[in-house]
Amino acid sequence: MQTRKFMLAMIVGLALAIGFVGCHTTPPAQWVQQENHAKLSEWYTDHATQLRAREHEMRHLLDDYGNQRKAPVMHAKKLIDSYAEAAEEAEKLAAAHAEMQ
Repeated sequence: MQTRKFMLAMIVGLALAIGFVGCHTTPPAQWVQQENHAKLSEWYTDHATQLRAREHEMRHLLDDYGNQRKAPVMHAKKLIDSYAEAAEEAEKLAAAHAEMQ
């Protein structure tokens, strides 16, 4: 039982560390400077897709461990919310840049 808790804590901790790095990436500066809205829209769409995939993966991990109120599970839930919020923002930015083309 202790090993399982330790593994869950390690997985969630690693996901948090990797996840927050992935949530805070930016498109290439040259596209921003050139106002290349087609490329920016594509980049934000791809980024949103990656974030949704991470959100989906975390939901599966959470399903494997149930809805316990343990700290690692609570962190996983917060990470899911963070991915969903970041993906929604990326989708909005992709749509805005698509309109500017």
